[in-house]
Amino acid sequence: MHSIKCLILAKEPQEWTALEQHMKDIPGAILEKRASQLEDVLEGSLADTDLIFCDYGFVEPLTTYSYIYNVKVPPVVCLLSENDRLEELGANRVFGFLTKTSTQEQIIETIRQAVRNKYSPKEGGYNRWKRDGFIFINSEYKIIRIKFEDIQFCEGMKDYTQIYLAAKAQPVITLQNLKTFSSKLPDDVFVRVHRSFVVSLHHIDSISRNEITVGKKIIPIGNSYRNDFFHIVESNS
Repeated sequence: MHSIKCLILAKEPQEWTALEQHMKDIPGAILEKRASQLEDVLEGSLADTDLIFCDYGFVEPLTTYSYIYNVKVPPVVCLLSENDRLEELGANRVFGFLTKTSTQEQIIETIRQAVRNKYSPKEGGYNRWKRDGFIFINSEYKIIRIKFEDIQFCEGMKDYTQIYLAAKAQPVITLQNLKTFSSKLPDDVFVRVHRSFVVSLHHIDSISRNEITVGKKIIPIGNSYRNDFFHIVESNS
């Protein structure tokens, strides 16, 4: 694994000793600094930091600082306690979530994703499908592994996305908007057909002029997406 320099920003750093211990066993993960105050972090430069683990309460101040001073803040992994409310946290502000009960495997996967983000930011959809075949998402205080082949379609609901899976009655919800989440999917399989919908070509049952049928769901085709979508359909006919 490539090296990745991490920082822990928490009001009570001792509460995250398990995270520190796990990081010591992860090749390439370097804990460069721990801090309990935002000022301690901002006094120095963040240019050499690759990943920030921080308390829920520090996410908004970091985002505000980045916006006001036009400073690039490294990807942020939010450290959640049981009383934190995910729906109040902006969907685009964080790279991932961990809790005090997160396993070493979950921490490793979060760091691996950060490494991929750093060293392979422009990796194409086909390569990702071939390499991984799955994605980890944060949903309802859990990190869930979802196979790309199981995703039927995704529906954007303002600041979050509902992911509909084959053989699962209820959608999985992630606190990322549709644009952000769909950018992580293989772009040769998942197609934007409406401002609120992304569909998997593998799960389309039928297509009419204005609608797509996926299982029992009827999905509208937006006017601004129509030409691109039907061009893809033609190329696969």
